[in-house]
This record gives sequence, C-alpha cells and structure tokens, in this order.
Amino acid sequence: MTPEEIKALLEDNKKKLLQEVSESKELVFLLKESATRKLTQKEKHKVNKQLLDICKMIPAFAIFLLP
Repeated sequence: MTPEEIKALLEDNKKKLLQEVSESKELVFLLKESATRKLTQKEKHKVNKQLLDICKMIPAFAIFLLP
C-alpha cells in the first residue's frame, strides 16, 4: 500500500469512528437508564446495534497499529 492509500483508509476510519462516538452518547444514556428501568425493545435493539458497530471498528484500527 502506498502512504496515500493508508492515509485515505485512516481518514475513512476516522470518520466512521467519530460517527460511532456521537452515537455512543445515546448508548451511554441508554445503558445508564437500563440500571433504573427496563428498556423497550426498540432501545434494546439500538444498544445491541451500537455495541456491534463499536466492536467492528476495533479490528479496523488494530490492523493499522501493527508494525
């Protein structure tokens, strides 16, 4: 890979990560709420989807951290 291709991939992953972080604010809110009340099915679905999205992002960045 060329440095330009690597930079483009990092920029793309950065945008995706920023999107996940902004969505994770809602995730944190829902997780806090779940401690005091039962979440609706829709809320549970959001939590599961966001957790899966975050888990998918971790391997994408790990590849770039390898020497």
